[in-house]
Amino acid sequence: MNDQPTPNALRSKLELKPDQTTEQAVGNAIAVYKEAKQRAEDAAQPWLDVGTEAKAQLTDIITETGVMSWKTAAGMVYIPAAAKIVSYDAKALDALCASSPELDRILRPHRSEKERPGSLTIR
Repeated sequence: MNDQPTPNALRSKLELKPDQTTEQAVGNAIAVYKEAKQRAEDAAQPWLDVGTEAKAQLTDIITETGVMSWKTAAGMVYIPAAAKIVSYDAKALDALCASSPELDRILRPHRSEKERPGSLTIR
């Protein structure tokens, strides 16, 4: 016998009840989300494990043969060339600009800000 709830059974827990407070509804929705996420991860894990094994086998083949790119009817696999990533400490540069009008004049035209919207986070 399977005591695991179906997605619809879990979904039914989201139905609001007349005597339920908003705080209880939020707590319930969080609990349902966490359970659904965990069940999805658990269900996916065996498939992810097989994928990891296939990737390890491909890595071994590339290492043994030295051939960095393969193309077959099933698809392709390759290891891209290494890339250099450059970053600067924006807070430190902003502090330098605040302390020196000369540096601010030089660096300000090269500074850009982009706003990224927040997203719902459930923990």
